[in-house]
Amino acid sequence: MTPGSLQGESVYVRDMGGMYFIGTKFDEEINPIKQPSVHEHLQKVLTGD
Repeated sequence: MTPGSLQGESVYVRDMGGMYFIGTKFDEEINPIKQPSVHEHLQKVLTGD
């Protein structure tokens, strides 16, 4: 694995009118120090920014 990457598995997929939502279970907690770009993206998704 490259620095800042995560491993996980898809645990569900939902089709909501042609838009697909994928639930992912990661092997470790997302950490703002170890995975800054992933953490930043998820914060934006969760807050709607």
